[in-house]
Amino acid sequence: MDKLFSKLRIGEKIGLGFALVGLLFVGAVWHYHQTLASVLGDYHQLQGYELRKSLALEIEIELAAVRDAEKSFLIDPQDILAAEVDKHLQTLDKKMAALAMVDRDSRQTAGALQGLLTTYRERFQAVADAWKIMGLDENSGLQGAFRDKVHRLQALAANYNVDHLYTLLLQIRRSEKDLALRQDPAYRELVHKRIGEFRQLVETSELQAQVSERLLAELSQYATSFEPYAESALRAGN
Repeated sequence: MDKLFSKLRIGEKIGLGFALVGLLFVGAVWHYHQTLASVLGDYHQLQGYELRKSLALEIEIELAAVRDAEKSFLIDPQDILAAEVDKHLQTLDKKMAALAMVDRDSRQTAGALQGLLTTYRERFQAVADAWKIMGLDENSGLQGAFRDKVHRLQALAANYNVDHLYTLLLQIRRSEKDLALRQDPAYRELVHKRIGEFRQLVETSELQAQVSERLLAELSQYATSFEPYAESALRAGN
C-alpha cells in the first residue's frame, strides 16, 4: 500500500486526499441527519405522549364532572342540572376529537370511548325524559295530575270522619312516595295491595251508599292515575 501510494504523483495524492476527506464529510453529514431524525422522532413521540397524557387527565376530570352532575339531577331533578350534564358531554366530545388527532393508537382509543359516551348520553337522556314526563316537581307532569287526585281523595275521606280509611290512605301515600324515592317495584305492589284493602273497607263499611260510591269513584281515579306515575318512577330508576 505504501509502495503504491509512493508511486502516485503529487496531484494524484492530493486528489485522493480530497476524495477521502469528501467521503468522511458525506459520512459525517449522513450520520448527523440520521441522529437529527432520531432526535426529532423521539421528540415527536414524547410530545405525542405528553399530549395523550394531558388529554387523558382532562377527559378523566370531565367524566367525573358528568357523574357529579348526573347524581345531582337524580337527587333533585331540574332542567338546569340536565343541561349541566349535556354541557360536560359536549366538552368530552371535543376532548375525544382532540385525542383522535394525536396518532393511530389514540384514534382507536378515542373511537372506543366515543361509543361508550354515546351509549351513556342516550341512557341519561331517556332517564331525563322520563323525569320530565313524571314531573320535575310535584306540581308538573304526572306528579301534578296525580297529586290533585290524591288530595281530593284525602279531603273526601277526612270530611266523612272515617279514621281507619284515612289512616290506610296515608299508608298508601307513604308507599307511593317510597316508590318515587327508591324506584323499587315492591312499593308499586304495596300500593296495589293497600288500594284493594281500601276498596274492601269502603264496601264493607256502614257509610251511606252515596258516600261509598263517591269514595270508590275517587279511589278508581287515583288507581288509574297511579299506573303511569309508577311506570315513570320505575323508568327513571333504570
